[in-house]
Amino acid sequence: MELRRRFIFRGNASAFGGRIVRPDDVVLEMPGASSLGVAGGRSVARIPRTQFKNFVSFESASTLAEGTFDDRQGAIELSHHKIREDALRTSTRVRAEIRTLVVGSRKRLKVGHAAVELRSKSPGGSGEPSIVLADATLESVTVDDRKLKITFERGIFERYDTHAKLLTAADDPDFVKTHGSHLFLTTDFEGRPAPATGRLVPGCDTIYATLVRKIEWDGAASPDASIEGHTVVVKDFGRIFFGELLITSASRRVTMIRLELGSDEGGSAGGPDVDINGSWS
Repeated sequence: MELRRRFIFRGNASAFGGRIVRPDDVVLEMPGASSLGVAGGRSVARIPRTQFKNFVSFESASTLAEGTFDDRQGAIELSHHKIREDALRTSTRVRAEIRTLVVGSRKRLKVGHAAVELRSKSPGGSGEPSIVLADATLESVTVDDRKLKITFERGIFERYDTHAKLLTAADDPDFVKTHGSHLFLTTDFEGRPAPATGRLVPGCDTIYATLVRKIEWDGAASPDASIEGHTVVVKDFGRIFFGELLITSASRRVTMIRLELGSDEGGSAGGPDVDINGSWS
């Protein structure tokens, strides 16, 4: 048996998902999503208007996952066993979006358009793939019909496109001062105050981060909601997380909206959500 070094593609995209557990048990069973097999290719889903009882609805959604060798001629030579697979470079792309999302029996959260896209290149000598944020869109977000303005920071997640680059940047006082909030370097957590130099918040080698630079009300604030960092807490609804990012040495995952519902309805939901990596095996 002959074993050759080969590239293992991975890319996943989900427009929305989750489960409402009360007052009714409703699994948000999406009729489509996108996922790559180990050999790459393209996976596309286009989802029409969907409604889950009176808890969640949206007008349309779509997902894409695509993984290919960059050089077709090189891939032809590979098919003739003239070159090794690790002589080639690969590109992977994942994208998910949803339009006119409404959540809650009282329709308290509405999102006109949400989209996210990640792109990656196969690892070089470092073994870490380059992964950049190609799109992060949230438009027409309202809570109780009061508008929210959400500003994202995309630049640092394009410049620092590997786990190693972020770790190196975290030792730079200027980076901590300017961008530390996105990696929670200077955020005090219960029982874990941040040191003066800042510190990352890893869990199982995964760095927790956020794309959110600022959340503010665009006009009058909702009297039943408060902004806390990259989240909005809504009375008798729950907590809404925006722009969450999970980073490892081999992958990145972005969730544009995540819901922890805990009053009128109970359960959890979220999306659009994309996950990407790629590694040699």
